[in-house]
Amino acid sequence: MLSDFFHRLLRRTSNGQQEKAGNRQVKLRVEILEDRLVPATLHVGATQLYHTIMAAVTASQSGDRILIDNGTYQEQVTVNKSIELRGQGNSVVVKSPTTLGAATAANPDAIVRVTGSTTHAEIEHLTITGASSTGTQNLYYGIRVDGGASAEIENNTITKIIDSSDVNRGVAIEVGNGGGDGTGAQVGQADIENNNINNYQRAGIVIDHTGSRAEVRCNDITASATFNPSSQTGVQVSSGAAAHIRNNDISGNTNGSDGTGVLLSSPGAYSSSDDDGDADDFYFTVVRNNHISGNDYGIFGSSVASTLSGQPESAKISNNHVFDNTFVGMEFDNSSGLRIKNNFASENGSDNTGDGGIFLFNSTGNTLINNHCSNNDGSGIYLDATSTGNTVTNNHCFGNDNTDGNADVVDISVGSGTAGTGNTWDDNHGDTFITISNETLFN
Repeated sequence: MLSDFFHRLLRRTSNGQQEKAGNRQVKLRVEILEDRLVPATLHVGATQLYHTIMAAVTASQSGDRILIDNGTYQEQVTVNKSIELRGQGNSVVVKSPTTLGAATAANPDAIVRVTGSTTHAEIEHLTITGASSTGTQNLYYGIRVDGGASAEIENNTITKIIDSSDVNRGVAIEVGNGGGDGTGAQVGQADIENNNINNYQRAGIVIDHTGSRAEVRCNDITASATFNPSSQTGVQVSSGAAAHIRNNDISGNTNGSDGTGVLLSSPGAYSSSDDDGDADDFYFTVVRNNHISGNDYGIFGSSVASTLSGQPESAKISNNHVFDNTFVGMEFDNSSGLRIKNNFASENGSDNTGDGGIFLFNSTGNTLINNHCSNNDGSGIYLDATSTGNTVTNNHCFGNDNTDGNADVVDISVGSGTAGTGNTWDDNHGDTFITISNETLFN
């Protein structure tokens, strides 16, 4: 092994001249790293050859592993080759500089950046943090994946991503970018799994721009309780990106207005490689098996629609437990082609807000099936006057507020559908309903 060779090399001495040869041996170690043909393991730490992570990244080649000892490393790290960064121990901290300059394409103000079209990096067992719990100047991102790169981001803690110079910035993990930060449109891909993401300002995870996609699984995502900017979000999928968001706990995104657990804003879709005519030919956004609570909105979708011919659904929202959100558990505006199935929406809404479980506004051609909406301080399911052509089947809505225009289910559209509405209601269960025709929506 190379490490064994280095060990022997450092111990080899002749006539007591080890100290004299020290600099020459270190130089030889670096030269061997540069000339080798097989992957190597590089070590970072106070007693290791490399004292900074960036020095080890610079010396590494694709396929190498960088192991980082316990300690605090106050630096920015740019990964532009396919390597692994892994913390050893329970206290490996990568901290941002105290202040950062204005973002540029060369330095988009991330603590850790993965970039380059041939780069696939692994980032594991690190604590990635801003310099201060009160904010760090121009700290835009904890981790950013861009330039066509891909990354596996697993078992990390990302915290204190707060930009003291702009209240609407501070994203723990960003995959791709629409160019709004001045660094140009970017594409990225990532697997984001088993991370603790907390105390962020703007968003926990953002997947943005056409071509970007991510698997977001089993993360604990909690917003800052002190800093609550506009559109604070747990997980955002936007501007043509797509993601599978599964088995996450998402909470605390609340500014009293538009804080959101999961935000879908014009997401996209991609063709898969087999192209055999089945539904799995398409990769589109799926939100499944998440616990989403304590936000202004649990799940909010805007302009969610199919983008590819033959795409079976625009997005699939299933088996989520969405509860104790200030306004609506799930709301979709100007959206079509959604499949909303097997969700539990309970105890959403607050006094006199008129909000509640699952709401559609100006949305057509969606399917709501087998959802349970109970004890919301507002309606269980609500379809506004411009939401038509939707199919609502086998939903169970009980114990929701039935005052001030609320009911277990409400449909105020007009058309040739069930009970004179513009929608199809079949085999739904509840106690109270509201329609323009005053006909029942329950079997």
